Amino acid sequence: MSEHMSAPPPLPSVALKPTSKWRWLKIAVGIIAAAFLAIGVIGSYSSDNLEFVRRDLFDAAHDGKVLEVTNIGNKPIKLMNLKVNNRIDCTVYRLDAILGNAKPLFPSTLNVGDKLSISGSCLIIKVTVETDHGSNSYSFRR
Repeated sequence: MSEHMSAPPPLPSVALKPTSKWRWLKIAVGIIAAAFLAIGVIGSYSSDNLEFVRRDLFDAAHDGKVLEVTNIGNKPIKLMNLKVNNRIDCTVYRLDAILGNAKPLFPSTLNVGDKLSISGSCLIIKVTVETDHGSNSYSFRR
């Protein structure tokens, strides 16, 4: 008698995909490209195109209540709001309002090279400025 033995069918061989020798290079190039893109995006939202200089209303006063804001960027910037020392009691107004300029302080558009002089009721230590390009804080020492 012959016995018929049944054997399970052979398992299909799994063909391994050959790995690319340049795979690590492609990953590195992708990471570097993403980093440059992130730096570009973050840099475009910066409001560092403004220069702030604290001055005194009168040279002898040494009160530090005047702030000159100059646009040193390459496109116009619109000032939306400005807080002095993060206090609501430190009010600010246009310095040329004393001379009769009735234009409101905010919003103010500064073209490239334009300067705006702001006076406040407090000694200016810290300024938080909001523009159409974002917001930033600046500190001053005496």
